[in-house]
Amino acid sequence: MPQGHMLTAHYFQQALTKLASLLKISPGEISKACSHPSCVICVKGKSTIKPLTLSEFQASRPLELLHTDVCGPKNVPNIDGSFYFVTIIDDYSRFAHVDLVANKSDTQSCLRQFILNAEAAFSGQGFKVQKIHSDNSGEYSSHLLAEFFSDRGIEHNFTVSYKPQQNGRAERLNRTLQDKARCLLIQSKLPHQFWGEAILIATFIYNRLPCSTHGDAPAALWNGVAPDLRFTRVFGCSAHVVTPRGLC
Repeated sequence: MPQGHMLTAHYFQQALTKLASLLKISPGEISKACSHPSCVICVKGKSTIKPLTLSEFQASRPLELLHTDVCGPKNVPNIDGSFYFVTIIDDYSRFAHVDLVANKSDTQSCLRQFILNAEAAFSGQGFKVQKIHSDNSGEYSSHLLAEFFSDRGIEHNFTVSYKPQQNGRAERLNRTLQDKARCLLIQSKLPHQFWGEAILIATFIYNRLPCSTHGDAPAALWNGVAPDLRFTRVFGCSAHVVTPRGLC
């Protein structure tokens, strides 16, 4: 291996010709460096993962494809004792649903309940969940969940191990909700124990704002009704409770 290449912390070889006089490298050494085969150390130290090809699939109706992920554990439990939150996003509308859970094992019941409720809500149109995309962690690869999907004719697609990028839609939603929730907590000056409530409010707002994918609010495509934010209040604002006269 040419000494100039090692001296410059494995600088790319063709650029060494510009440093010849500074490094006092002979023309022969420069020629040798430029014709030197790929450096094994460069391959080990500078190798990167090739970017994944983005999926061009776009669902044509609600429930055709769901993305899901679990985020956590958080350093501080929420006021209800939760350490995680489960996200479920509809590929067609981008409508998001979030559940706060204390344990990762609770993910299965959350997912099953969402599917049952969603299919009941769309029973008039005859929409059923067709595919679900998730990582292959234990909470998604259990026999009970596999049996539930099989009974309902749902195709479950897993990501490759150690490739969270393949579950990018759910991962991106997690980041979006956490960014919003963090801003809400800072704005409201509430302690971090309210992170779960902030996540739920962030999800509520996310569903009612225009989505960059299709330009509509996810809740509008999901519910078929334009969302109304007139009665929405700022997170953390003061609230007053009216006590009925009979309880005074």
